Amino acid sequence: MNLVLRARILSVATLACLAAPAAWSAQPGGGPLFQNLRSEMSIDAPADFARRTTARSGRLVAQLEPIAMSTASDDVVPTRDSSTWEENDGSDTAVRADDWSNGRFRRGLWYAGLDYLLIRPRFSQAIAESRTTTTADNTNTPTSSTSAAQDIQFPFKYQSSFRASLGYRLLDCGGDVSVTYWRLTGTAHVHDGPSNLTGNPSVSIASVLETNTQSDNEFFSTNSGVTANILDVDFAKCLSLGGPRNPCDCCFCPRWDLRWSAGARIADVTRFNNNAFSDASGNHLEVANINARFVGAGPRVGLQGRRYFGRTGLLSVYAKANTALLIGDYRTTRSKTEFNTAPAPTEFDIQTGTMSRIIPVTDIEIGGSWQVAPYTFLSAGWFFQAWWDLGQGETIDNRVTGFTPLDTSNILGFDGLFARGEILF
Repeated sequence: MNLVLRARILSVATLACLAAPAAWSAQPGGGPLFQNLRSEMSIDAPADFARRTTARSGRLVAQLEPIAMSTASDDVVPTRDSSTWEENDGSDTAVRADDWSNGRFRRGLWYAGLDYLLIRPRFSQAIAESRTTTTADNTNTPTSSTSAAQDIQFPFKYQSSFRASLGYRLLDCGGDVSVTYWRLTGTAHVHDGPSNLTGNPSVSIASVLETNTQSDNEFFSTNSGVTANILDVDFAKCLSLGGPRNPCDCCFCPRWDLRWSAGARIADVTRFNNNAFSDASGNHLEVANINARFVGAGPRVGLQGRRYFGRTGLLSVYAKANTALLIGDYRTTRSKTEFNTAPAPTEFDIQTGTMSRIIPVTDIEIGGSWQVAPYTFLSAGWFFQAWWDLGQGETIDNRVTGFTPLDTSNILGFDGLFARGEILF
């Protein structure tokens, strides 16, 4: 084998090995919009080759292309051939091998995602009414009566909401900055009646604002709702695990990656509860309302683990958890109006309060992702979110004639399905 042929073989092997760590180090890893980069080696024998790196459609493609060789000596001295360096056609970014060291290549990409959320609010004690049935036993002496009270919860169901995100991914260091907006909503209503205070068994109804039936044939109706507007700003960094065993492995897809994040959350959470008692003709006898609002902000941290499948890693599953501590003000207004017949006056009762609170928030998300096209990703899964000390704190106590105290040991939760579409641009 002559020296020129040996030099050619050495050149090809060296360039193939050098391409591997370049592709691997540029891997940004997972994240809300993970970008799975791989390296594809193509060799056109028997010509000699130079390395060309192309960031094509969101992937890193390392190729070897012909160069002009000096045959005047046994030393291999590649010289640039302008015919091998094509102009950028708008979809690819051609960069020479030395561009990796001098920084003349694209540093990052923007990404955007939109989630459809099918969510359900879950309160630890979302009591709509307390229905009491009393049965008298007059067959024995002394007589006896049995009362059975049933607390009826608001029947919240899964309803549509959304989540949107925008961020910038740094390709050279695997980090990204993202902004995510959530809007979570849910409503429910309850209707009951008529009351029967003189019958046996007798039926009476009481609400969380201590309104209750006063006579027969009264009806009770109530509706409740919650709306959460959430803004998250995060910086995240990805650590790839379980990649190639050595720099010259053919597959450059990590089998695992871990992604930590740190940032801030801003939240505006409002809740209402409207209820009324009316007679058989629909005339209101008592009306009561609750309005509560929490506005706060605080730090947020999280960790995500992702597992890739297949040689190219187009499919993956992940699980992530985030926690935040929000400092803010919790304001409540509770009011009750009792419409009395003349000459008795109409009675109004209003109670307001402002409390400063630290609200812990926990998010857990489990799902899978599929890279359907070079710039397009689809993800789906289930998420859970808990807001501690931010649920419905009102209770029913028929022994209390006014408003009952607020119970701060309560949770507002959300859970549901998410389906996400993401793009790079």
